[in-house]
Amino acid sequence: MPNHYNDPGSMLGNSRNGSDASQSVKDSVKQEIIQQGQEAGLSTQDIQNLLAIAEIESGFNPDAANPRPNSSASGVFGINDPTAKDAHERLDGSNLIGGYRMILPYDRFDPISNIETGIGIYLEKKRRAGGTDDPEQIYKKYNPKATEEELQKIKDRSEAYGKEVPPPGGSGGGSGTGGGTRVAVRVAVRVAVRVAVRVAVRVAVRVAVRVAVRAAVRAAVRAARVVELELRVVRAAAALLRELRGQHLPVAIH
Repeated sequence: MPNHYNDPGSMLGNSRNGSDASQSVKDSVKQEIIQQGQEAGLSTQDIQNLLAIAEIESGFNPDAANPRPNSSASGVFGINDPTAKDAHERLDGSNLIGGYRMILPYDRFDPISNIETGIGIYLEKKRRAGGTDDPEQIYKKYNPKATEEELQKIKDRSEAYGKEVPPPGGSGGGSGTGGGTRVAVRVAVRVAVRVAVRVAVRVAVRVAVRVAVRAAVRAAVRAARVVELELRVVRAAAALLRELRGQHLPVAIH
């Protein structure tokens, strides 16, 4: 299983370490969890649970990754590669509570994609816990070996987020037809942005390659001209020496 702690790439966080992100980045991640949760029609308790899990897994650093060599856990929800693959291949649509669908391709360090997949995984854990919204029972499905201290922590953190999650229909709400429209618009925007970024990157790479090739060709031409000039000088000097020797004139070489 590949480890992603040393993966390169632009980062929103300060490092791959949990919680190592600016407060503005953390706040943006929290808001994204709340917004996606409300768009999916999740209860306030479910969203509080998601916030608590994200805090424990990454400290809201979207670039966090587990440093253990045998772990691929990464991103906002600390999702490992096999779980992400399973979520998109098996746990999508009708297989999840409320028919939740994961629309975007999985991108571990993209907070929007990681959160979308994280919600799908959460709904599967909730289903396996009997449909309860009890954070302790759901967290046991994430970590069957969770200690009493860990379970108490997830419960306490979930309760603490009750003050941060607005009621359904408030800011970021997504129920009803209007919510569906907002979801469609957000997905369209995300896809458009990704396509634009990919195109921009490809264009930038092509331009960079062309510039580099042209620079290399120019440098090679200049070098060839210098060599040619040096050869001309050497040939002229050799011809002059032959001419002087033919005239039996002394040639002093210092």
